[in-house]
Amino acid sequence: MTQYVSASDFLAGIIGQEEDVELVGLGTVRIRPLTAIEASQLYELTKQPAELALRAVGMALVKPKLTPEQVEKMFNGAAGKMTPLIQRVMTLAGMGAAEATENLVGDGS
Repeated sequence: MTQYVSASDFLAGIIGQEEDVELVGLGTVRIRPLTAIEASQLYELTKQPAELALRAVGMALVKPKLTPEQVEKMFNGAAGKMTPLIQRVMTLAGMGAAEATENLVGDGS
C-alpha cells in the first residue's frame, strides 16, 4: 500500500531549510532557498546569467543580510570567490548552477 506524505511534511520539504556556506578566505554565510515567486521574478528581471546569479545570491543571503545598494556592489566582486556561493544558491533554487557561473571568471578558489 502506498503511503503518502502529510501536508506538513510536504510543505517542510519543498520550502527547504537555511544552510551555511563556507567561502574560502572570507568566512561563513547563511543562505535560504528562493521561493518559486522569487525565482520567477528573477527570470523576468534579467536574462543575463551573471546578473541573475548575483541577484539570486542577494535574495538568498540571510546572514549577512545585504541592502539593495550592497547587492549592487557585489557586481564588482571577485567572481572566483563568489562561484561556490552562486552555485549553491542556484542549485537550491533549481535554477541551473552551471549556466549561472559560465560567464564568470574564476574557478571558485
